[in-house]
Amino acid sequence: MRKQRYHRRQSRSAIWAMRIGLFSFLLLVLGFLPYRFWKLEWPDFVLVAVASGILAVLALILAGLGLRALWVNGDKGGARSFWGSLAAIAVLAPLCTVGAFWLGSPPLHDVSTDLQSPPQFPAAMPARSPRMNPVTARPEGDPLQQLAAYPDVVGRRYAASPDRVGNGVVAVLKGFGWTAQVTDAPTDEPDATIYVASARSFYLGLESDIVIRLRDEGDSTFVDVRSLSRYGKRDMGENAAFITRFLASLEGEVNKAPANAD
Repeated sequence: MRKQRYHRRQSRSAIWAMRIGLFSFLLLVLGFLPYRFWKLEWPDFVLVAVASGILAVLALILAGLGLRALWVNGDKGGARSFWGSLAAIAVLAPLCTVGAFWLGSPPLHDVSTDLQSPPQFPAAMPARSPRMNPVTARPEGDPLQQLAAYPDVVGRRYAASPDRVGNGVVAVLKGFGWTAQVTDAPTDEPDATIYVASARSFYLGLESDIVIRLRDEGDSTFVDVRSLSRYGKRDMGENAAFITRFLASLEGEVNKAPANAD
């Protein structure tokens, strides 16, 4: 008498769950690397991230169907469903985290320590692409929202000459690795020295253009900073972080300067 063998079916949902899950993970990685380290722009990376997120959701659905087929019918595919769902979660976890930060942040992308008379970017700024946020005379957005969200974003006064504070500015910019240059002061601010820099956040690589204004007040120097995101209408708090981090480091540089630095 021949022994009967039970042949388990292979779940097609589990097969495609693993394929699509792994593809979505590779798509996100291969999109992030050229954005973070090369020349892919933020809007293009966002499209790649959205596509990988949609594929990851599809992979999770298929993995669920594969596990159901395993439980109800005994179909093969538990391992494939597991790896597909794991790859999908590896995609969705950072995307959902960034999305939560984005939704939870105020709709601001241009932050300044002076909202009445903000520092002005020079006319000689490099040309901006149509997808970038435009350079405007005043920060876009509700000033009250900025004051409520970032009360620490205020100008600082230093009991030192502009030259001494300027040396501190150069040292801080160099230490941060921000690309910087000294430009001519605006015509309506003859007593001001303007520094322009570009900064990039560590994790997401969000880019901002920064203008730093030093006003000579005789016995002291007043410093204002403005930070403008290149892309997007929400900066997730990065511009405020750039400003407060810069001013905190500048205070340390000015205070440690020798007394004869003036």
